Amino acid sequence: MMSSIIRSNRINIARAHRRALSSSVVSADASVTTSEKPSCPVTGMHLKHMPSLPLIGSLLNHLWTNDPKLDTTTLYVDQVKERQKYGLFYSKGFPGFGNGIKGTFHIIHDPNEMLKVVRAEGAHPSGVVQQLWHFISIFRKDGSAMMDGPDNGLLGQGERWKSQRTFLQTGMLDPRAARGFVPAIAKAAQLASEGAPHHTHDLNRYLNLCAFDMFSSFMFGELTECAGSFTTENEENLKFCTAAIDAMEQATGMGRVPYEVIMNKIGFETASFKEFEKSWSVVRKIGIKKLTNFIDRYERGDMNEFERASYMANALNRLEESDVSRDEMLELCLFALFVGVDTTSGVTSWNLVHLALNPNVQNELYKELSEAVRETGGQLTAKTFEKKMTPLLHNVMRESYRLTPPFGSVAFKRASKSDVEIHGEHFPKDSLFVLGNRYNDPNFIADAKEFKPERWLPKAVEGRKGTPLELMDHAIYRDSFGQGARRCPGSRVATNEVLSMIAQLVLDYEIVSPVQTLDEISYDMTALVTPIIPPLKFLPRRHRRAKNESSSV
Repeated sequence: MMSSIIRSNRINIARAHRRALSSSVVSADASVTTSEKPSCPVTGMHLKHMPSLPLIGSLLNHLWTNDPKLDTTTLYVDQVKERQKYGLFYSKGFPGFGNGIKGTFHIIHDPNEMLKVVRAEGAHPSGVVQQLWHFISIFRKDGSAMMDGPDNGLLGQGERWKSQRTFLQTGMLDPRAARGFVPAIAKAAQLASEGAPHHTHDLNRYLNLCAFDMFSSFMFGELTECAGSFTTENEENLKFCTAAIDAMEQATGMGRVPYEVIMNKIGFETASFKEFEKSWSVVRKIGIKKLTNFIDRYERGDMNEFERASYMANALNRLEESDVSRDEMLELCLFALFVGVDTTSGVTSWNLVHLALNPNVQNELYKELSEAVRETGGQLTAKTFEKKMTPLLHNVMRESYRLTPPFGSVAFKRASKSDVEIHGEHFPKDSLFVLGNRYNDPNFIADAKEFKPERWLPKAVEGRKGTPLELMDHAIYRDSFGQGARRCPGSRVATNEVLSMIAQLVLDYEIVSPVQTLDEISYDMTALVTPIIPPLKFLPRRHRRAKNESSSV
């Protein structure tokens, strides 16, 4: 009965808003092209508005007008169309994400303007994790130690966010600590690479397993070998990975539906939320078991070299001197382990696809890597990943990020401390801004759709200075991990994981794609925009064949 009433109300609201929108779209669109508001004298920008209505924001505008649809399988193309219609400075609405009953937020494309928002953030800046209402709800329902009263801890913005964030990032962001994790990560990548030829038809899942293997080596010093193993010994780890992927997909799907947001706010659990809860319960059960087992071995002193050098061992060493409790630490590490399955694999997927589509780049990268590991007997080390040793490897990552960024936007920031002026327009405190990426748009770069790592060489960067493309080299566009105090705490670990996996695969195999162009690659979005990888061929390189033949003898 309740579901029938809700469904009927949704239909009536949609009909009413559709009638209202049909009369408002013409005038709203007219204001986009004939706005009387003067442009900013410095940047020439003025704010345009996508039509937006209470409770549903700009959703009906996407559904019933010529605006791009809310389709994650055509995200990059739709963003180009949206910029063509609304320019580089406009507002839109999405309840549960933006402000007020319409969910208003503002899209900008100038990183220098975004820095104004960063300066208006204060001591407790905002972050995209605050939008994870499904995880906040499930953590509260679980009685997670991460939460306390109205404070959402790591998923919030207050003092407990600061203490939990400080604890979590210690040992992650420090460059020296990050180098210390490379041996275990590289070993995990080497073992995972063995499985590539056996996963040609499920490469997305394979890279999820690779990410889990590498993150487990970092977190626990454990070589799980899920990606390269074909035994039943890893059944529990495989179950964790499957549940983590399902939970992330379910959460992302709910996050795109205003109805789900509204139902959550009034305390009603939808069928989608219950499915998400089911997946999360598996993640929690297995994850907490892995964490507590590690603590038992730590307290007994029963650990190997990799385990003693792991993040968890370091965390336990400094726990007594920290502001967080053991229960808080467990919850923080559980969330990190969960996130590590899907996010790193998404970035690795795009790098792999681009290298497969560009064999000339792949061959040059193989030459660079072969030379870099010559003195280490073919083993990847922290030195291998220094930019002076493997500049092309780093430029491949940068170019992959430019062309196919793993997030729909570069950054999300809220002016949480004070009012802010953007492109000459005044915005009140707590206004939300999204920084968009225009540098994969052919309207701004003629060869935007070409994969050219050489565009990041020092000479090319120097040549862009003083031109409209100079902003492409801004630090905020460097990677997908964000900037400032809310930068992803695991960014250095994730970077080393992507570098390790891509480098190992290129060293071991010639990677051949059955398709020739990027336009033939489909993609979708869970936590990240991720390609649906076609069945690539992994042809063993000469040194790998020799190694295998030697092993068989």
